[in-house]
Amino acid sequence: MVSLAWFFGFRSALPLPGRLGVENVKQAATVANRGHRFSEAISLVDHGLEWAPLDWQLYFLRAVARIGARESLPPWRWTDFRRARFLEPDAYQLPFEERQGLARLAADARHHRVARSVGSAAA
Repeated sequence: MVSLAWFFGFRSALPLPGRLGVENVKQAATVANRGHRFSEAISLVDHGLEWAPLDWQLYFLRAVARIGARESLPPWRWTDFRRARFLEPDAYQLPFEERQGLARLAADARHHRVARSVGSAAA
């Protein structure tokens, strides 16, 4: 019975608890991030973190998704990148994506300041 569940879980990419389910969640979250479905990626990764709380790639995927979703809540800012860096300090992607995200958020902030100043000058 268990072997049937694992077989069909593998074939249909079901999110089953364990290593196979975590790998399926990582793949689905990566596809969701590339498809700009960031809220879906965040919920998938949150589900995967229940099974593998020490997987650095899940924290990395959630951090990238949160930047893409432009979540501006201060408590999460960079904590997922820090956790991923602590769990896997030699991963080359982490500092690069962290800087890219910082640049993206800074550009958005500049854009909003300019739009507000242009709007107040026109009024």
